[in-house]
Amino acid sequence: TTLRQVSTTLTAARPQFTIGADQSNDLVVRSPLMSRSHAYMEFVPDKGALYVVDVSTNGTFLNGVRLPQKSSGRVIVCHGDELLFPESKDVKTEEFGYMVNVEMS
Repeated sequence: TTLRQVSTTLTAARPQFTIGADQSNDLVVRSPLMSRSHAYMEFVPDKGALYVVDVSTNGTFLNGVRLPQKSSGRVIVCHGDELLFPESKDVKTEEFGYMVNVEMS
């Protein structure tokens, strides 16, 4: 799977960035194990923090660790973290993802 670079700005007025296979997402990723709505990133201005939430069936991984499933928790994301998605059922050998670059202004 070839992935393009993606850049966005999250603000109090636009705090979420959605990822999934459906065209309605901010980032559309076509892969056999991507859910229509797979995950979202959420900026919380009061805390100055960026979180990721997995809403998928097949999992989302941050730095190789699976996120809590089905919206049961959010995990803080830091500059340089790797957001990974499984490309096959054998997630130990086949995955793809994005390096998260967080800039605060």
